[in-house]
Amino acid sequence: MRLPCILSLLLLLPAAPDGVWAAERTELHLFQYGRANSDRLKIAFLDFRDLLLEKMPKLAVEVQRESIIEPLDRLALKQIKLPDGSLETADVKVGNVDKRRKYWLETGALGVLTGYVREDDGRPWVHTSFFWGTLRGPWGTETIDLVLPVDGAAFDTTNDSHSVATLYALAQQIGEDCARDQDGFRLLSEAAKRAQAVTMDLYELGAKLQDLVHLAIEELKERCHD
Repeated sequence: MRLPCILSLLLLLPAAPDGVWAAERTELHLFQYGRANSDRLKIAFLDFRDLLLEKMPKLAVEVQRESIIEPLDRLALKQIKLPDGSLETADVKVGNVDKRRKYWLETGALGVLTGYVREDDGRPWVHTSFFWGTLRGPWGTETIDLVLPVDGAAFDTTNDSHSVATLYALAQQIGEDCARDQDGFRLLSEAAKRAQAVTMDLYELGAKLQDLVHLAIEELKERCHD
């Protein structure tokens, strides 16, 4: 019998790192943001973190009002922590592009969130670098820069740039399989609505996100239906 030989060969293959073969990427990995060097900015970042924890399940519920897209049920924020429980800074694990690519591949993250907070005209703002690796689709780079004021209507809803990027990345993953293209279109449609809402407060960013989503919809149509 040849089975023992096959098993022997399989045993010789290197083990895949945890998460590499994950069926679905559904976690956003959050690192400590920089420049939170005042009490106000420290609180602003913690508010942002808490909001993301709430937004992921909220986003899943909103998108699935009409039909179920299973990976949304597992959408979550994962805080990357040190042994003492504090958030880890980005420099060691994802401090450059090569490290970021390796981390994204090995952990199975949907997106890797790094960035900084700052105060501008009396408002605290979060600036995020959202790394989505090969899920960039028609976007030219593996990272998109996002901003969010840590107050106001957009902060308390899913009509913000981070929600758009999350839906977009998930749509790129699902849309890789043309048999699931309808779910991909649904996610992109929801992303488009939220991108339009972003333009109300942040016109340039919202317009950029709208263009990005539109290109992704056209690419999915061309690839799966032409």
